[in-house]
Amino acid sequence: NSESGRADFSQYKVGVAGLVGSVVRHFASEAEALGIKVVNDVLQDHVVIHGDEQRLRRALFNLVSNALKFNAKGGTVRIHMTVSEEEGLWLSITDTGVGIAAEDLLRIMEPFEQADHRLARAFEGLGLGIPVARAMVRLHGGEIAYESVLGEGTTARIRLPADSLVPAEFGALGARTG
Repeated sequence: NSESGRADFSQYKVGVAGLVGSVVRHFASEAEALGIKVVNDVLQDHVVIHGDEQRLRRALFNLVSNALKFNAKGGTVRIHMTVSEEEGLWLSITDTGVGIAAEDLLRIMEPFEQADHRLARAFEGLGLGIPVARAMVRLHGGEIAYESVLGEGTTARIRLPADSLVPAEFGALGARTG
């Protein structure tokens, strides 16, 4: 609905585990070649949301791509989900990569910005992935937040509002996912 700031787009029922699984499968060979372990903790097949699957996949794709790009051999990328009736759905993409300095966390949300030009030389890319992901999530009334520690890694958190959860399936969750 337009009052919540959402654009008009096709909303369907989207299984979160299937969505995350397809993104993880897409990056499996690249991650293996880089020597990075991708851990998918989103295995609950009963969490369903209203949304545009292609746009949500694009957002996840961009965030997982960054997590791999700014990681190193022997590193890990972990995708985790929490769900609550009050807060909605959280998807976290955590890497054990180079991290982002606190003063650069806001800049990375802007198109064409990379936090450190030395990183730009070491890791190719236009820096559009995060702003595009943010736009895709905002279409769903959600937001992306970042936490990072230099030298330890970064966590990108996608939050989709509680009203994006499909109520019939949400009722089956009980208190197990807190």
